[in-house]
Amino acid sequence: MTLTSTLGSVVLAVGVVLLLHSGYSAAEHLAFVKATRRGSGDGLGLGGGEGLAIDALPLEIGFECLVGVLVGVVGIVFAAGAFRPVVMARDIGARSMDVLLLAPSFKLLNSRAISIYKHSTFLTNQNNNNK
Repeated sequence: MTLTSTLGSVVLAVGVVLLLHSGYSAAEHLAFVKATRRGSGDGLGLGGGEGLAIDALPLEIGFECLVGVLVGVVGIVFAAGAFRPVVMARDIGARSMDVLLLAPSFKLLNSRAISIYKHSTFLTNQNNNNK
């Protein structure tokens, strides 16, 4: 591992810890609101008047969650390492045209079906019923 990817892993871990802490804090805040039964009582911050400020999630928790996501994304970018170019010529050059053109759109699936099911009792019964 290079220094950049190691540093990226550490930054990613910090971002995950921030996200976990913000989630725990939000759960604790909801438990506090329910335990004290203050506010509107719906726990969503949708109540009217005085309960709105108490029920709403504190800005610090929302900010911590946002910072945790941003730090995590930066950590993932650094932990991923250098991007490698996509080189199709090397992969295509090693294969024959038969393999490259082998696609389901070029296969004829109905060529054997007539000969296989020609003597089938199902088709014979269907033909007799239609007459």
